[in-house]
Amino acid sequence: MSICLTIQLKEVADFARDLPVTEMTPRLDTIQVKGDLVSFRGRSRGQTYQVYYQAKTEQEQQYFTKLDKSIRLTISASVEKAETNRNFNGFNYQKYLKTQNIYRVVTIDSISQIRETGKWDIRRVRRKATLFCQTMFPHPMASYITGLLFGQLGASFDEMRASYSNLGILHLFSLSGMQVSFFIHLFRKNLLRLGVRRDWVTHMQLPLSYIYAGLSGFSVSVVRALLQKMLTHLGVKSVDNFSLTLLILFVMMPKFLLTTGGALSVFFAFVISMLGGSLASLPSYQRKISTTLVLTGAILPILLLPFYSFQPFSILLTGVLGGLFAAVLLPGLFLLFLLALTTGIVIKEINYLFVYLEVMIRWIESLLPRPLILGRPSPLIFLGMLIMTGILIDSWRHRKIRYLLILSLFIMSMFTKFPLVESITVVDIGQGDSILLQDRFNQQTVLIDTGGKVDFIKRQKWQERQTTPNAASTLIPYLKSRGISQLDTVIITHTDADHVGDLMVLLSEIKVKKIMVSEGSMTNPKFVATLAQTKSDIQVAQVGDQLKLFDSYLEVIYPLTQGDGKNNDSLV
Repeated sequence: MSICLTIQLKEVADFARDLPVTEMTPRLDTIQVKGDLVSFRGRSRGQTYQVYYQAKTEQEQQYFTKLDKSIRLTISASVEKAETNRNFNGFNYQKYLKTQNIYRVVTIDSISQIRETGKWDIRRVRRKATLFCQTMFPHPMASYITGLLFGQLGASFDEMRASYSNLGILHLFSLSGMQVSFFIHLFRKNLLRLGVRRDWVTHMQLPLSYIYAGLSGFSVSVVRALLQKMLTHLGVKSVDNFSLTLLILFVMMPKFLLTTGGALSVFFAFVISMLGGSLASLPSYQRKISTTLVLTGAILPILLLPFYSFQPFSILLTGVLGGLFAAVLLPGLFLLFLLALTTGIVIKEINYLFVYLEVMIRWIESLLPRPLILGRPSPLIFLGMLIMTGILIDSWRHRKIRYLLILSLFIMSMFTKFPLVESITVVDIGQGDSILLQDRFNQQTVLIDTGGKVDFIKRQKWQERQTTPNAASTLIPYLKSRGISQLDTVIITHTDADHVGDLMVLLSEIKVKKIMVSEGSMTNPKFVATLAQTKSDIQVAQVGDQLKLFDSYLEVIYPLTQGDGKNNDSLV
């Protein structure tokens, strides 16, 4: 409590501090370049900032893409607070940055000077390692090496990231116990075989742990796993090990529980430390299956809070692919990295295995149903689910109580999936319009327009960025947070891109039974071609048509005659 109170007071003071920024030292391992947009985290006057800069030339873009030397920038920049969530349950960028001890966003207008500092630290080593992998190894193998060894998946992995996420197995790329166990075991085994005393090896493990934590970006999951491994070798076991790890984490990185990755990692460790003894007596294969099932069920409340959904088949996929990643990919890629680093030899033919792996992942994704969307639990329900989960873990040996608690958790999740009251939400989607009408228990769901992005800026090829559709970051997360996996009706008022542009993006995530359009919009060939791809029922609205909703109905009152599908021909 004293630590939390101290951190809270410091955070309030830091957030209130508003200093001008004229110099900036980038953290090399955070540099990302997407088209002409350069982003990184940097330090200035003892404060950390999230920094954005629009490169002026292709040479400037390439400089930051390949940068692996510590530099200090003299800049002219604007400083502002980050954006908060634009919708209920939406992503709060300001809150997220606070968990990283960042309280301002810096937008660089111009760079007047770049000076090399010659500073050498572990983050620079991480940057050089990831650049080396991206240069030496072909795609997609490079992404798997940087992801599994250094916890950094490049922009080229964005397309596959969605597939792994839909299958609920993106966590396989989160550096954690798998990597820590592999590297620490390799380190200890080789030193012990060389005849080094066991207590010396344990002491030597501390600097190795710091180096690997730095190479992984000091992620909470890696630091947690390293601490637990170190304490295990010092003779601290089970719940004592977990408790001491938790206390040390509070001192080292006090905000670790405020991040999704940190909360999941610590909760995993908690469940294992509580149930490890109960499952230890089972045969090997039964223990693995039971552990996977228990962990998946136990973390459900924490998963629903940021992601709103759960893929039941992730249990099976984690068991199968987790073994492949741990036993084959991780050691294999580490050997390939060492071979390339020491000799410059790259066996590029192995890249075909990763191409086939991604083909297989997409094929599995096409076969399996979409993730089960349960919605975001209210604070009261979330607290209830956490308490029930805790009691479930504590009472696991009692079969009748176990099943009763599992049933209680299921019922609580249904309250999230099927809200008790109706609602109308005008969704802030940036540009355009989108309104959700949701009846109680999700009996009827109606969405008016999907929004869409209209880009008026023509860019050169080097300036092009892989942008996210508005609906993907605003509308779709809100629908999922309300437990909506299917919309009964989507009404398209007219065919302008800022009202209908994200229709296909919406359909890729949410099933739509029926799309209602105006007669005039059917004169637009491009829009008609889009409708043909939807596989939804199409209703051409006429004045007087009614939609049952809220114990009443919506009625079409305009347009009276066929128009051109533009603004003045909008459905009312």
